[in-house]
Amino acid sequence: MKQLRLLLALLALLALPAGLRARGQQPQNQNSVTQFFQQSAKFIYNLAWPTATYSDFGLRGIEPVQGGFDVKILLDGRSGFDNSDLWILLRIKIRRNGIADIVVLNDNHFLMAPFATSTAVGQAVVQLSQRYAESQPSSAAVKTPPVQNQLPATPSPSTVSQAVCIENRTGNPVPLLYRWGDQDWASDSLPAAGSHIYYWNSATSPPFFVRYDADFAEGLQLKTYELNHKTAAANPDCASSQRYQFSIQGNGIEVYAE
Repeated sequence: MKQLRLLLALLALLALPAGLRARGQQPQNQNSVTQFFQQSAKFIYNLAWPTATYSDFGLRGIEPVQGGFDVKILLDGRSGFDNSDLWILLRIKIRRNGIADIVVLNDNHFLMAPFATSTAVGQAVVQLSQRYAESQPSSAAVKTPPVQNQLPATPSPSTVSQAVCIENRTGNPVPLLYRWGDQDWASDSLPAAGSHIYYWNSATSPPFFVRYDADFAEGLQLKTYELNHKTAAANPDCASSQRYQFSIQGNGIEVYAE
């Protein structure tokens, strides 16, 4: 049941209209990021606790990273149960393609944890991504490269490929999303002790990304990684591909290169 709920939550990420996903881009500057979260603070707080009353927003840091920013925010309000103080500290990861992850760093809940259901964080990522995409200036489309310089939407026939093989060594099925470059996310599920090969039939390829739930606990904590790929035959096997593995690290799941 846990794996089914996680897969449904990951599939919810695919529900964003393609235009909104395509509009995702690296934030223009830290001021625009701050303004977005000031305007969205109440919205985010009520995603975490729908019955609580939002009162205050605090920016706790913006860290520039490759492809975007990690934003730390403190949201404060009052509990809907006993009117006590109720706050949450979040790290929200913004990347070129929008909101990549929402991580709860700390909170002071007593009766109800933030994003309490197993799909709530995934749904929050979807809704906040849509809100963020809509906040970006439409003029950004002018900056896209000319059509003739873009990679094809689908791989063309080739005698070689760019290949990635991911093995699952967690002992449990791992639902995931994957994509090449800016294509739409596709869903997959790695069976326990199984492996899947992902490849692009060309001598060159766009970057390859995976997104998955970071642990087997209740709730959804998404991680997104860019994985290297390796030139292989047109129909590669795992041995000739760039190999990675999902493994248990502490209480979470990490992906490692072999």
